[in-house]
Amino acid sequence: MVNDDPQEFIARPLRQYGYKVVVAGDGEAAWQQLQINHYNLLITENELPGASGVGLLKKLRAACMFLPVIVAIETLPSWQSSDYPWLLKATKLIKPYTFEDLLGLVSRFLPVPFRMERGGH
Repeated sequence: MVNDDPQEFIARPLRQYGYKVVVAGDGEAAWQQLQINHYNLLITENELPGASGVGLLKKLRAACMFLPVIVAIETLPSWQSSDYPWLLKATKLIKPYTFEDLLGLVSRFLPVPFRMERGGH
């Protein structure tokens, strides 16, 4: 997952549902991690420090890495849809979104492992 403030809104709740989450603070850090580790899903914001989520997705596809991608974006400009085929294959999450919106998309790609109870064991 790549996000400028992922811990509170996204990473912690996904972990509470039993998902293993690795966080990268920017697009370049994410790209480095993607080259050395195997992941089942990439969740990224489009607006990132250093590189855009769309730029990260382009690098990913150019390197023949075909893991599913969820890109959180404000809107989908028309220039990104037809001229950028790597974006067409990504799942778009339009902002503003809720955690439930994100969880619904994540569970389309990955089964929900389990849900830890609050106060949890």
